[in-house]
Amino acid sequence: MKKTMHSPRSLSLRVAKNAFFADLAEQGVSPAAIRVLDQSGARTALDALSLLQAFPILSVHTSISAPELSNLIMRLDRNAARAFATSLDKRVRHEIILGASAPPESPWQDGRVVPLDTEEEPANAEAPQEGGVTVARCLHWPVRDQGSRGTCVAFAATAVLEIRECQQGAQLDFSEQFLYHAIKTNTNDGHPASDGTFLEFARDSIHVDGICAESLWPYAPNLIANNAGHTGLGNPTAVATADAARRTSLLNHGVGATQGNAALILAELQAGSPVAITVPVFWDPLSNQNNWSTPTSWSYGGVIDPPPSSVVSGGHAVCVVGFEPDLSEPLGGYFIFRNSWGVSWGASLPGGGYKGPEPGYGQISAAYVDRYLWESLTF
Repeated sequence: MKKTMHSPRSLSLRVAKNAFFADLAEQGVSPAAIRVLDQSGARTALDALSLLQAFPILSVHTSISAPELSNLIMRLDRNAARAFATSLDKRVRHEIILGASAPPESPWQDGRVVPLDTEEEPANAEAPQEGGVTVARCLHWPVRDQGSRGTCVAFAATAVLEIRECQQGAQLDFSEQFLYHAIKTNTNDGHPASDGTFLEFARDSIHVDGICAESLWPYAPNLIANNAGHTGLGNPTAVATADAARRTSLLNHGVGATQGNAALILAELQAGSPVAITVPVFWDPLSNQNNWSTPTSWSYGGVIDPPPSSVVSGGHAVCVVGFEPDLSEPLGGYFIFRNSWGVSWGASLPGGGYKGPEPGYGQISAAYVDRYLWESLTF
C-alpha cells in the first residue's frame, strides 16, 4: 500500500523531539542559532561540526558564532568530536567533480544565494509519510567512480537502467562512456568539448542510441582536454553501436517544481522505480567548501541541507534507490542514493547513525529534494 501525505513537522516540534537541540538550548544557545542548524540539516553533533567547519560564512550573516558553537559541541559530545576529527582527515584528501547543469526553468541558477528561512516551513509543502522503501537489491553491484570527469549524469542514468535489469533477473554492467559520448555528440547538448549536461539529454540518447555493455567501451576516468565525450579514439566500435541499438528505451523525464518534488520521487520508489535526480550544490564563498564534500559526507554519505548565505555553483546527479523515515527531518525522512565518487565517499558506511547501506551511497533530505530538485529521470 502506498503511503499518504501529511503536513510538514513544525520547527518547534522537531526541536522538542531532538535531544541535540535540547542540549544546545540548555547550554544557552539561542533559538535563532538552532533554527540555522535545523535549516542546514545539522540535527546531530557530527553534522553541526561539519557544517560549522565548511561554512564559516554563517558567522558573518547569521546569529551563529562558529568557533564558539563548535567548541561547545565538542565539550558536550566527545565521541562526535573524535568522529569529526577522523572524518576531517578523510575529507581533506579528496576533491569532487560536478557535472549537472541547471535547467533554465529552475529558480536555483548559479550564483543564487540561499535566504535565511523564517521559523516555520512555507505553507502547502507536502511531505512523505513514514515508511521505508528500497528498489535496489542487486548483489555484486559495485559503486562506480567517475574519476576526474563531470559525467555524473551518465552514471545516474545508467544506474537506473541497471536496476531495471536487476529487477528482471539480469545483472548487467552498462557503459557510461557510451552514454556520455552519445549525449555529447547526438543530442542537443551542444557542448562536446566541456563537461556537464542534463538528464533530459540522457533520456534522448537512451531513446535514440540505447546503451551498450561496459565491456564494449570501458569507462576512462581521466578527462581528455577539450573532448568531454572522448570522441574518436576508435570508439564507439560498430559492435558497441549495434549492441546499444538493442537496448533503446524511453524513460520519463521531469523538471523540478518549487515544491512537491519529494512526494513524486517517493511515489516512483513505491512503484518500484529508482530515480536519477540532479540538484544544485551549495558553496561557502569564504572557504570554497560545499555541502557535498563535508567531513560527514566523506565518512557517512551525509549531505547537509543548503545553509543560509551559501551560493549555488554547479550541480550533481545521483540515483535515488530508497527512502528512510526520520522524524527529525522536516518532511519526514531521507532519500538514499547511489553516488558515483567511488567507495572513498561514505567510506564508513554502514554506521554512525546514517542511512546508506554501504560505502559509496549517501542520504539527502526530503526537504532538500522538495525545494531544490533540478531534474528527474525514471522508468
